[in-house]
Amino acid sequence: MIANASIRTPTKGNDVIGLMKQHTDHSPTKRLIGRKIAKALDAQITETVMLRRRIETLEAKVEELQPKKRKKVRLDPNTKFATIEDIVRMQEKAVEGQDEEESEGEGEEEEQASPQPLRRSTRTRKPTTFLDDE
Repeated sequence: MIANASIRTPTKGNDVIGLMKQHTDHSPTKRLIGRKIAKALDAQITETVMLRRRIETLEAKVEELQPKKRKKVRLDPNTKFATIEDIVRMQEKAVEGQDEEESEGEGEEEEQASPQPLRRSTRTRKPTTFLDDE
């Protein structure tokens, strides 16, 4: 009789209990084993779902933390080299572009994320004086 019936793979604990009711006698020991199997299957499924969600959140964090692609500083064709002002202007545009992307995202992240400084140091730079000049 069992060979003729099609048995699906159980995907939750209740499926196991249903199979046990259909294909076995109803002794207390077999019912206990069925309940234990159902409980273990439910625990395994729950753990799998939790781990998948954790993986998704970690992948999203990794994607967020990856450095953004650098863009080339556009120069005036008549100038030979980029000046510091040109570079700073492009960095500010890049930060504004990132701010626009964040504003399109969730509002909760804006409160938590602080703007990244453009420079490592916050001190103002002064021209270097050499000992020979004095």
